Amino acid sequence: HRFTGIFLGIGMILLTWWLFSITIGPEMYQRTLDIISSWIGLSILFSFIASFFYHLFNGVRHLIWDAGIGFEIKTVTMTGWLIIFLSIIISLLTFIFGVQ
Repeated sequence: HRFTGIFLGIGMILLTWWLFSITIGPEMYQRTLDIISSWIGLSILFSFIASFFYHLFNGVRHLIWDAGIGFEIKTVTMTGWLIIFLSIIISLLTFIFGVQ
């Protein structure tokens, strides 16, 4: 959870930098796009997307736990794997169809 939090923080810095570059002008915006579209930029972007969805789905799981539901060992294991599976699938779909 802490590891994905690091990627969320880095992703927010990248998002802020991208938004700030829009206000500076077209040259800065283009430079920012060039960096983001490099392999390292895309890797950071994918890590940000995957971390976001993992935190989202795991947060819903914790809300359900707060209601006192899902504490059986079998359910905990199943929902843990479900969160990982959903995070990977939704992240890949978002990255493939959202990043152009």
